[in-house]
Amino acid sequence: MKLNAQKFRDQLYACWIGKNIGGTMGTPYEGGREALDIQGFVTKPNEVLPNDDLDLQLV
Repeated sequence: MKLNAQKFRDQLYACWIGKNIGGTMGTPYEGGREALDIQGFVTKPNEVLPNDDLDLQLV
């Protein structure tokens, strides 16, 4: 498999964005054991939820 630098950056960025979305949407439900329906999930504009999973990876 061959990737040029731009394609690699694009795929890495898409992976990081997907991980951020999943982490942000899952944060309020962490530790729960029931089935969840997160339809209508919203946060306040410009509010970032704390996400220890992503924070630790940045360190």
